[in-house]
Amino acid sequence: GSLWVITYGPHCPVGGSDKLYQITPDLKQIVRAESVGGTPANRLIHRETNQLLIGPYVIDAKGDVRVVPPAKMPGRLTGAARHLVDPANKVYVATMETGLYELDLRTLVVKTLIRENGKNDSAISNLLKMETKE
Repeated sequence: GSLWVITYGPHCPVGGSDKLYQITPDLKQIVRAESVGGTPANRLIHRETNQLLIGPYVIDAKGDVRVVPPAKMPGRLTGAARHLVDPANKVYVATMETGLYELDLRTLVVKTLIRENGKNDSAISNLLKMETKE
């Protein structure tokens, strides 16, 4: 019943100050505390899990918001697509220049499938170091 919108900066591959907004049927605007910012342009309604993927946010039909931390899925999230082998549970998330991820929409486990030139991006390099330590 709500409309979900995000704002984003032009180059914020590791999060930022932009917000996730919920607009209720009575047009009340709620700035969601779960906001992590970034430059996300991806959106997908995943019918099998009845969830909306908008940027790093996974929102269920009740309006509960879960967040994939930018440290787990860095980059300017550009597109999302149904998974080829496990479409009931997973999606692919592509970035503008950092890589391609597989995201489990039930557990929010992220698997890096392709790491592009993000290792050369000073804004992301510290996150990549943290990612390999975990």
